[in-house]
Amino acid sequence: MLGALLSLNGCWLSPKGYDVFTCGSGDFHAAHLRVIEVGLGVDAVAVGAGRVIAFDDVRLVYKFVKSDSDGKHYEHDYKDGDKVELVLKNGKGVFLVNGVEKAVVFYSRDDDGSKLDKNAQTQYKACGPIIESEPNSSN
Repeated sequence: MLGALLSLNGCWLSPKGYDVFTCGSGDFHAAHLRVIEVGLGVDAVAVGAGRVIAFDDVRLVYKFVKSDSDGKHYEHDYKDGDKVELVLKNGKGVFLVNGVEKAVVFYSRDDDGSKLDKNAQTQYKACGPIIESEPNSSN
């Protein structure tokens, strides 16, 4: 019976969005990414404690490229030629620019973005040692 309910209501089990955090030397970013047909789209950003900016529509799209043993790969090509990539697996991952790792990524399920502010504040504290590290030092 439970199996039948889960198969009929499979969309209930699928995440509709994630809070994503990047931690790099001297740098921290937090955003809510909504699951869209082609991949993930940014629809809100946290710009400080208690300050979340939500957009009426998706502002930046990371297109799903592939899934492999490293995780799910999403890419965005900027007009200036830079290619950014998010590789996500089991709550963590990496953020790459032109194939070079720039930041550690952590994420958690948040279907509607309502937890972004709280999650960003918690993750900022956890990322403290990475943020305070010297550039090009081993994290």
